[in-house]
Amino acid sequence: MPWENVRADDGPAWLTMLVVGHILAPFFHLFIFRSNLPTWMTITALCLLAILLTLWILPRSKGAFMGLIWITKAPTS
Repeated sequence: MPWENVRADDGPAWLTMLVVGHILAPFFHLFIFRSNLPTWMTITALCLLAILLTLWILPRSKGAFMGLIWITKAPTS
């Protein structure tokens, strides 16, 4: 099966947002309610963490979705 015909659509983005949101939730609570850091530093740290997690998780979730589509022989067009 040629890979250019496999369409993962919005699945990887959805999975990435779900995972990153759940990973960041405790950090939001920690930084907002338990930290004495300035607001600009809190926002910068949380945004950088979100970007780095997204860039690390998204390719892996796309690979997982494409592998799932391939192994289940789902329609590809």
